[in-house]
Amino acid sequence: MFKAFLPFIVIILVMFAILFITLFSSWLNTQKPPVYFEEPGPKSKVVPPEVLRTKDGGKTWQSVLTGPASANQYRDIACPDTNTCYLIQNGPTFLASTDLGTTWLNKNAPTGFSGADTVLGTGPGQLNCPAVKTCFLIDASTFFATVDGGNSWASSIPVETDTSTFKSPDLSALDCFDASNCVVASSRGVLVTTEDGGKTWKNKWVEPSYHLTGLECPTTNFCIAVGSYSNDKTNESTGIIVTTQDGGKTWNAHKHEQTFSLDYIQCMSSNICIAKGVAGPGGTERGDLLYKSVDGGKTWKALNPLFYAIQTSSINCPAENICYITGHNWALGRYDTVGLTTNEGATWNSTYTGINRDHSRLNCVSTEICFVFVSTIQYLS
Repeated sequence: MFKAFLPFIVIILVMFAILFITLFSSWLNTQKPPVYFEEPGPKSKVVPPEVLRTKDGGKTWQSVLTGPASANQYRDIACPDTNTCYLIQNGPTFLASTDLGTTWLNKNAPTGFSGADTVLGTGPGQLNCPAVKTCFLIDASTFFATVDGGNSWASSIPVETDTSTFKSPDLSALDCFDASNCVVASSRGVLVTTEDGGKTWKNKWVEPSYHLTGLECPTTNFCIAVGSYSNDKTNESTGIIVTTQDGGKTWNAHKHEQTFSLDYIQCMSSNICIAKGVAGPGGTERGDLLYKSVDGGKTWKALNPLFYAIQTSSINCPAENICYITGHNWALGRYDTVGLTTNEGATWNSTYTGINRDHSRLNCVSTEICFVFVSTIQYLS
């Protein structure tokens, strides 16, 4: 007799199971999701970048430009005289000032400029304005020129893309003697010159094993480029110096065995230069150091050991004997350190801007007036 009712019992049990699952699912839908499904509580806040200016040789600093909220980093600033300044920002945005940075006006940014892709080091070299209305600018592949203060731009390609690898030329540094003559360096070991403001390029020098990141032309004939040399077969890495005494027609290179690399450079004259380097096994020092040459880059000596605590991010030498640096004082945990020497780097005095975030792109108009960029930062509010 039980077997006769078995099908009905099974049907009833299945119906109960379906009812239970339906009710349980409805109950689950009324419950709050687990914590890991909740939207995060804290929101990220972006502190925009800033441009600081000193008019008293670094004793005090004032903010002259902030933002925008999109937090695109400032790339470089150049001041052809004591009133006129130009500034390039990722985005891109090109700004001009006629009152030494107190107020800024939006100009036309060059079409196609991609500052974020530039392999440029942290030393000067991306924006160069040799005259009040004339500025030159590079990104990773293109040279841009304006002769009307940023109202219009022309462009050219100093170094062609490698057709065998399709790698970008990776332009890394720029310096100009005047409104016509410039030199451009590439991190792929290329140096080229122009005599007509970038319309045509000549005197191409190539050494693919050299990674050039810094360039300085203190006179119309003398230029010095620095970087690193890498040998994949021997795993050798050392600093490299390339110089010209004839305005870029010919170049001579030699290694700096005491360093793994020389990253960027500033010169007070055709003989006296200061470069930032990373000490290598050939020297007695270690770490991130400053080096000085008094013979046009032939020999180098590490600077004052008392200043080794500064991890330098930028150098600028506005006059003979006088140089400013900015960087991170890791011993004190200060990212807003500014150092000043008035004796070619023999001794240094430190001050602080008061904004403890990464600083870069130090550029001086005179021995008293300098600008420095303060980076953006993002954190949870």
